[in-house]
Amino acid sequence: MAIARKNIVDEETPGFYHCTNRCVRRTFLCGLDKLTGIDYSHRKDWLEKRIFELCKLFAVELYAFAVMDNHYHAVLYLEPKAPLNWSKDEVAVFSCMAYVDLNPIRARITEKLEESNNTAIKKRLQTIEEKEPMDVQAYLDAPVTGLSNPTKSKRLPMSLKDYIELVEWTGKSIVYPNKSVMPFNIQASLHRLNLQQTHWLKQIEDYGKCYCHVVGPVELIREKAKQLNQKWLKGIRAAALLYDKPR
Repeated sequence: MAIARKNIVDEETPGFYHCTNRCVRRTFLCGLDKLTGIDYSHRKDWLEKRIFELCKLFAVELYAFAVMDNHYHAVLYLEPKAPLNWSKDEVAVFSCMAYVDLNPIRARITEKLEESNNTAIKKRLQTIEEKEPMDVQAYLDAPVTGLSNPTKSKRLPMSLKDYIELVEWTGKSIVYPNKSVMPFNIQASLHRLNLQQTHWLKQIEDYGKCYCHVVGPVELIREKAKQLNQKWLKGIRAAALLYDKPR
């Protein structure tokens, strides 16, 4: 069902948004154009830099992004009223971030996070490498924050170390199905977030098929449907499987 974007974005309430933009007519504006043989991969760096520049100018925080050959993804946190006063975390955001960060791996471009060019997860890994050895552990133990302004951004209920390990395990499981056992610390992380570990991987693999417009617990999806004057929104069944119990 088609819903106008102006109706999807809540002008009063802060929230996370998964935004995508895709080329039309089978064009590859940021990759190898098979029709002309010209490689436009250098444009990915342009888009990445532009994303960060725009986040500095608006009340938007960037949590994950992936620039692909013919489309890009961005997970944004929007505070509609923040510009007026510049001064219940929702964990579904992690499945959204992981889905975006794993785009190159799901597309079989690479099998390693550190080789996932033009993605947020690679940028986070590069930041770790640039840290002084004595500062690395504290950085890894700190909560996940936005990328464009981490000192002032919203902190999510998971450490950066746990998030990186979660994304890494998920990526390995996508490339090598049924061969990668979920580590205990990742099981503990999902348990703290009230998420079903048996359905986490399916959530990432079928993210685009499971949801439309809204990602989150069943109650939040139903509440959003009422706000949009819709009888229902796609995603309730997937959310019921992902969460351990109603919130």
